[in-house]
Amino acid sequence: TGIRECDVSAPLLDPPELAVPMLAPGQQLSAEAAAARTAAQQALARWRASLPMTFYTQVRRKFEAAGIDIHAISLFPSATPEQFARTMDVAEALGATLVASTATLPVLRTLVPAAAARGLTVGVQGRPDMSVTNPDVVATPERYAAAVALGPNCRAMLDVGDATGRGWDTLQFIQEHGDTIGLIYLKDRTRDYTSVPFGRGDTPIREIVKVIRDRQYPIRCYLDCEYPSDDRTADIRQSLEYLRTAL
Repeated sequence: TGIRECDVSAPLLDPPELAVPMLAPGQQLSAEAAAARTAAQQALARWRASLPMTFYTQVRRKFEAAGIDIHAISLFPSATPEQFARTMDVAEALGATLVASTATLPVLRTLVPAAAARGLTVGVQGRPDMSVTNPDVVATPERYAAAVALGPNCRAMLDVGDATGRGWDTLQFIQEHGDTIGLIYLKDRTRDYTSVPFGRGDTPIREIVKVIRDRQYPIRCYLDCEYPSDDRTADIRQSLEYLRTAL
């Protein structure tokens, strides 16, 4: 497809037998299922903690051999300073300069200076959802703005499809905060949170990429196709063509 830069998501490097399925928004588990999930998360954490850094340098070499740069890493543990220190080690081994975090605002206050000391940028990934009321959770535009104000090495990361599906005006946010955004995931969702091919949902993808181009915002735009498909490579090509046409 010609793509030469990416974000590496932690679950993609985990053994399939240790994978912990993500919960759907609002999904409730029985006590037994919740206990099993906790045990699975602990087993995965032990496996990740046991890995030597050479595991990640080998991963980096595979990407380099394919001509793909790793700019960012995401979904790596960062809830505690100890976890984040390990995550920064992994970022350096992979050659990434941006470390995504879904941590709360109080935790981010400790992570941002730690990353600055290592020359890394913190990407505030958050959980975009206009219905969240907890002021510590980075979920609304105001909380994202508060998070990126924590330090010059702190940048917003936003999945514009997820945000649209959870009530955001994503175009307005980018227009107002484009100079504080480091990376966006381009995904199309309908307002009922269904992921669909580009152009079939409610995410204003065309308008977003035009604003980024016309205002020359330093925002990386990464494709995120997650709807059911038998040919993901074809999906990526179609998405790229959609963007070329928009621009």
